[in-house]
Amino acid sequence: MSRIEPSIFDALLQQLALDYACEPSDFLRPDCTVVPFRALPGRRQFGPEPPFWQMATLGRGAVLCVHPCVLDACQRICQGKRGIWLFEYPNLRQFDELLRPHGYTIFGSFHHYLPGACGAAPAPRPNTRWFEQEEIIKERFGDAFPNALGFDPGRPDVLAAALYQGEQIAALAGASADSARFWQIGIDVLPEFERQGMGKYLVALLRQEIFRRGKIPYYGTSEANLASRGIAAATGFVPAWAEAACKKEK
Repeated sequence: MSRIEPSIFDALLQQLALDYACEPSDFLRPDCTVVPFRALPGRRQFGPEPPFWQMATLGRGAVLCVHPCVLDACQRICQGKRGIWLFEYPNLRQFDELLRPHGYTIFGSFHHYLPGACGAAPAPRPNTRWFEQEEIIKERFGDAFPNALGFDPGRPDVLAAALYQGEQIAALAGASADSARFWQIGIDVLPEFERQGMGKYLVALLRQEIFRRGKIPYYGTSEANLASRGIAAATGFVPAWAEAACKKEK
């Protein structure tokens, strides 16, 4: 398996420390760290509201960044446990039961990938088109590509690459500027064009271009999305960290 370059791994530790209002070294410990949320400049933002509860691990310990009103209870749940096991269902259920009276529920855990050793660039395919940030508007793309484009001003879509079949976009990969250094890649392939290598091609292409622009590409997927995880592996991305998050109940 390709290794993550030390400079990229160090950049990840610095970024997660901003996201979770902790020290970079907290992610290298085997136990759990629970801290109150603070809105630090440069953190990644997902949605207009600050996170009420979030948890991350790099495969060692876990860091939880939570609202102060649940901090003590989270510390009790974590007591005596290794960080990675907090992502198992019995522990997630305890966190969920804690959050529900406050109007929140845990909605999933996610794997995130960083680039390993950079391979050769994919050979350009015909009918490939690039879109810059000012061209990425909902009126053009609609709702057909929800993984590639978020249309979120807090983490703007800054770059996209599409493969066309005639006049139709068959597959689209997009990059959102989740922070100043980290751009996240998302991919959508329309069902009738799946299993033709389009997703792998566009993700590899976008990864190369993000690097060329001096940013760090990363890739995220839900735990059971095996097709997406396969694209990550095929395009040189390496598992780097996992996160769990909550959302407001409707």
